[in-house]
Amino acid sequence: MTRTLLTDRTALLAEIARRRLEEVRRRAGTIVGAYRRRGVAGVAVAVAGHLPRRLVSIEWYLLLETIPPGEPSVPLWPTTRVAGLGDIDDLVSVGQATREDIRARLEDGDRAYIAFDEGAPIGYLWFRSHHWREDDTEFILDDDERWAYDSYVNPSHRGRRIGPAVTAHAMADLHREGIRRVVSVIDHLNSASLKAARRYGARPAGSFVTVALPGLTVVHEHPVGARRGSWTLHRRSPIVRRPPARTGDRP
Repeated sequence: MTRTLLTDRTALLAEIARRRLEEVRRRAGTIVGAYRRRGVAGVAVAVAGHLPRRLVSIEWYLLLETIPPGEPSVPLWPTTRVAGLGDIDDLVSVGQATREDIRARLEDGDRAYIAFDEGAPIGYLWFRSHHWREDDTEFILDDDERWAYDSYVNPSHRGRRIGPAVTAHAMADLHREGIRRVVSVIDHLNSASLKAARRYGARPAGSFVTVALPGLTVVHEHPVGARRGSWTLHRRSPIVRRPPARTGDRP
């Protein structure tokens, strides 16, 4: 009996050690990848991501803008339309948002475009007006701007250009409504999402770094085209900002 207990305990300790080693390897791989893509700044962001947020939080992201085209080309497939409260079950079945979250979004005025393949929901894309909270920054939007977020395609349908198709449908609608710009943010270390966003027609408008420490936040803003960025120190959150001016409107 004693031998059995010792064997079971040894096996348990070995499994714990294996899991911890795997976690260390995963984190090391993340840090090495961050260094290869973004150098020392990437390492700082990656390391901070593994620390308690109450101690330090570093966010480094690119703000992107998409200008709805004047004569958009809208693909015939997949069927895409604006979702309503009656589509909550379909929205839940597609992605990772909860029923309560989706209902709150719709009741607050957010808009979702949902795509279908032979009647089955396969993807969606969300938009918000007026304002958006990104970590410690509150971005204020003009009436003719929208914020794009939570783009999701069912894993079984990925690789079929569903994301670009849903985006094309949304942009066509927004253009007809007089929306001149759609903005969003993507983490600098998320190379795959940055590449996909550029395929959709998004282009950089500015880069932001926020370093949150107990009691204060340091922000670096660098609009695209500016010779240099600026550092500011803040003692309260959220920090209210407007997105950088549209690139075509800058001198």
